[in-house]
Amino acid sequence: MAILNNDKGGFWPNWRENRLFALLLGILIVYLIVFLAFAIKNEALQSNAIGKAPAERKTISFDGTGKVVGAPDIATADLGMTTQDKDVQTALKNNNQKINDLIARLKQIGIPAADIQTSQFNVSPNYDYSNNRQTITGYTASQSVTVKVRNLELVSSVLDTVGVVGANQVSGLNFTIDHPEQLQAQAREKAIADAMDKASILEKQLGIKLTRVVNFSESNGGSPMPYYTMDKVGMGGGVPAVAPSIQTGSQDIASNVTLTFEIQ
Repeated sequence: MAILNNDKGGFWPNWRENRLFALLLGILIVYLIVFLAFAIKNEALQSNAIGKAPAERKTISFDGTGKVVGAPDIATADLGMTTQDKDVQTALKNNNQKINDLIARLKQIGIPAADIQTSQFNVSPNYDYSNNRQTITGYTASQSVTVKVRNLELVSSVLDTVGVVGANQVSGLNFTIDHPEQLQAQAREKAIADAMDKASILEKQLGIKLTRVVNFSESNGGSPMPYYTMDKVGMGGGVPAVAPSIQTGSQDIASNVTLTFEIQ
C-alpha cells in the first residue's frame, strides 16, 4: 500500500490509497492553525493590557435588618451536687447517691433518659497549707447533669426536684427555640426586603441604574435568653416551700444583611 504520492513527490498521501491517514492529517493541520490563531490573539491582548489598570466595577451596598419574635419551646439546665468528706470513698458515695436520686426523680416527673446527660464529674483533694506544710484534709466530689426539658410545663417541677433531693448546684436555666431555621428564614426575608427598599429609594433619588446583586452577606442575632441561678429561684440549697414560677418570655430572631449592587 503506497503512503506517499510519488507522482507529485509530496508528503500528502494518496487519497484513494490511504483515506484514513489523509483525514487524520487534515484534522491535525486544522487544529494547529486554530491553536496558533488563539495563541496570537491572547498574546496581543496581554500586550495591550500591560501598564493598564483593570477596569473598576462600580458598586454600591445597602444594609437591611429583619426581626421576628418566637416563643421558646425548650429549656436546658445544668444541675449538680458537690459533697465533701475526709474519706474519698465516702465523699464519692454520698455524691453518687444524691445524683442518682436526682436522675431517678427527674425521670419520674417525665424527663426521658435521653434528655439527661452527665456533663461534669470530678474528685479532688482538699489541702491545708498551714505551718508551711501541705496536708490533705479531705476530698471534694462533684457531678452535674445537663437536663433538656421539652415540655416547658415541667420546668418548675425540675427545679423543685433539685431542692427536694438536696442538690446544691444550678448553673443556669436557658430557654431556646429548638429549631429556629424557619424563623431565621423569615427574618432574612424581611432583611433583604429592607435592603431592597433602600436601594430602590436611592436609585430614584440619585438617578442611577442598579443592575444585579454582586455580593451578599448575613449575620444573625437574637435577644439574650432568660437566666436563673439557685438564689434567684429560691433554691439556695434547701427545699423550697413552693415550686418556683418560671416565665419563658419570648425570643427575637434577627438577621442583618448587606446587598452589593452593580451600577450600570
